Amino acid sequence: MTAGSTRLLAGRVLAVGSTAPAAAVLAALAVWEPLLVAGRLTPLAALLTGVPAALLAAVPVGLGAARRAVAAPPVAVAALLLLTVAFGVLAAGWDSQNVVLRRDPGSYALLSSWVADHGSRDVPVQWDRFGGRDPALSAASPAYYPGGDSLVPQFLSGAPMAFAAGRWIGGTSALLATPAVLGALGLLAFAGLAWRLVGAWPAVLATALLGTAYPVLHVARSTYSEPLALLALAAGLALLLDADESAVRRDSAWLALAAGGVLGVATLARIEALREVALLLPVAVAVGLRSRLRGGALAVGLALGTGLGLLDGYAEAYPYLDEIRDSVRPLVALLVALAVAGVALVALDAHRPLPRLRVLRRGSPLGPLLVLLVAAGLAVRPWVSPGRQDPASGGGRAVRAMQAVEHLPLDGSRTYTEQVPHWVAWWVGWPAVVLAVLGALLLVRRAPAVVLVLGGSAVLVALRVGITPDHPWADRRLVPSALPVVALCSAAVVGRVAGRSWWRRVVAAAGVLALLVPAAHATWPLLGKRTEVGEPEAVAQACAALRPGDVAFLLDLRARREWSQPLRGTCGVPSVGVLDRTRLPELMAAARRAGSTPVLVAATYPDRVGAAGLDPVHVVHLVTSEDARVLSSRPSGTVRLYVDLWLGR
Repeated sequence: MTAGSTRLLAGRVLAVGSTAPAAAVLAALAVWEPLLVAGRLTPLAALLTGVPAALLAAVPVGLGAARRAVAAPPVAVAALLLLTVAFGVLAAGWDSQNVVLRRDPGSYALLSSWVADHGSRDVPVQWDRFGGRDPALSAASPAYYPGGDSLVPQFLSGAPMAFAAGRWIGGTSALLATPAVLGALGLLAFAGLAWRLVGAWPAVLATALLGTAYPVLHVARSTYSEPLALLALAAGLALLLDADESAVRRDSAWLALAAGGVLGVATLARIEALREVALLLPVAVAVGLRSRLRGGALAVGLALGTGLGLLDGYAEAYPYLDEIRDSVRPLVALLVALAVAGVALVALDAHRPLPRLRVLRRGSPLGPLLVLLVAAGLAVRPWVSPGRQDPASGGGRAVRAMQAVEHLPLDGSRTYTEQVPHWVAWWVGWPAVVLAVLGALLLVRRAPAVVLVLGGSAVLVALRVGITPDHPWADRRLVPSALPVVALCSAAVVGRVAGRSWWRRVVAAAGVLALLVPAAHATWPLLGKRTEVGEPEAVAQACAALRPGDVAFLLDLRARREWSQPLRGTCGVPSVGVLDRTRLPELMAAARRAGSTPVLVAATYPDRVGAAGLDPVHVVHLVTSEDARVLSSRPSGTVRLYVDLWLGR
């Protein structure tokens, strides 16, 4: 094999590896969604539908990407593959074990287990086991909304279906490791995107920087939706570039359709992906004005994928969407308006050619001007327009409580959104942020669509982060777009400076150190810090202490919040919270008349079990750790967490 053929083979391996896995994963999720809505997502049904769908999507995408591929240095490709494998191994080896319902990872893990075991999302309350409904009882808990005789879980179904597949393959341990696999594939997809835009060796630098950034590692170590979102966004944009560059008409249309589908189905993972879909609509119009076939294929893929995500949201998680309706409705309205405007523009262009969208043309001077304006706006925003919220809201109260712990001025109206650029700099350093602005000026002339989607999404996150602003919790919002665009653009500058002369090599080496050293310094204290370790065993201990025929009455707030769904979903014991303990004897008697055995449960106040005349048995006592919750600085460690459970029979 000649050197040229070896380099071409390396390029094809990277081209296929960065796109085909995403197409396979998202195609499987797309065909599983109707089964989930119908309550028929069994392992056999998932296998019989998911494997053919994955192959039908991945094979044409892989072939098209391979034909489009250009040569790449084999050593650089090997380095990229090694980086992604090492990232996946590190994330899986030091994964978190969130299976008690504390924050989103616990919610995702519990929902994934329920989907894997029952093939549906609705969680029956079984009120008849308690002798019927009663206003003194509540089955709802965080992330589980009341919905008639069932509970409706929070969040969309993409990530839970993917994690459920891990559960089918290898139980709870495999479920908890699935985000690491998706994170590694997402990092590989980003590597392929960076290679297409800035070349192989700058792509190695960009991938190393993104993989070193702690927020990316953090979400890959817990059951979050961001690894799947990163995989979809990076691979979809890589496919969009391949479609634009492909000389084969058939490949161009198919790759555009796949790009739209992958980017649209990302809405199954998180509703915030509607941001990227909205930003892609002008791109679809610009592509359609150049090529009706390619633009139409991109639009069809976007429409089908986004429609599936919206179907899942409104059919399976409507209470969640209703809760965040102030964020969702403007996005949906914007999507509809842009879609109608885009169809009208393309239709008009068919009769009378229109001026092309100049800001999306390669080499347009409008792109760099827009980058400078946005960067300047974000720089002055803390002094002009700090983020605000209702101080009486749940988020406002949570912020005020954390401010009190950190001895900060008490102001529940703060969202700290104006500090998002600082959050980025905490994890990758200010040199990366500054170089990213310079790199965006370079890349926006070469690949305006990619910069518009990645950069535009990052700016929208900075304008409305939409999350409780404690860290590292809030930093997950940076993973799908903000950190990737900083890594990509900053590496582009270093790659542009690098050359054969000694001074260029020195400057490039300094740039590499300026990017990687701050990121490694920020991540190092947290690298080996696993969180909530031992919770699967704690839940198993609780289940072992329960018997068939038991029903659980949860007597304190922490028991209702953290243990309701683990007891109901994992242990199979109907569980409700007691809102009026004065009526407890009457409620227990009703359960006995229904043929059930009442069990009293406390997580904080065992004396409440004793007050009912029963001896509290301490069945769970776990000392573990959880993520820090800080507002004003980058976290550098974890904090101790106690998980307890008392039962009284």
